[in-house]
Amino acid sequence: MHKGRITIAVLAGIGVLCSIMPWRVIEIPYMGIPGLGDNLNGLIQMGTDVKLGFVTITLFLVIGLLALVGKKDKMIAKGFPKMGVLIISGLLVLFHLIVAVAFTINDFQSPAWGLYLAAIVSLLTMGVPFLFKSDGSLTVPTSKEIEKEIEVNADIIEDQVEKIEAKIEDKFDKDKEEEK
Repeated sequence: MHKGRITIAVLAGIGVLCSIMPWRVIEIPYMGIPGLGDNLNGLIQMGTDVKLGFVTITLFLVIGLLALVGKKDKMIAKGFPKMGVLIISGLLVLFHLIVAVAFTINDFQSPAWGLYLAAIVSLLTMGVPFLFKSDGSLTVPTSKEIEKEIEVNADIIEDQVEKIEAKIEDKFDKDKEEEK
């Protein structure tokens, strides 16, 4: 299997594991009730306890699936698979940052290390498709190379969508002719 695919699949697996790690710490201040502050202070909730972890699990599983589908000896195919990894990873980064800010706004809770680790893994899955070449070598691309790669992938997706659109139009044209 291609090194880039393995790397993305492993990162997706780590991302799934991050969802069952601590995502927030709830700190209840002492309210005059003996022992209450001692028992509840530092309550840790995992990502799946918060219910937001299931979103992360699902999206990381999709990334893992995109990494495992296709020709195993080559890097992820250009077009939908490669852009899918990029877009889903970007959504995950944004999602984790929004959740971290939401946890920070509340006075009695704060983000925990599992949430930050999930955000870092999301960033890594976004960059890996651009780091590995088709021969399996690892290179750091320039911003121009990344921009060109994204444009090529977008053109491929645009061409595929146009083909699908043409098929749909042909089908509707045939249906209209049959009605006449």
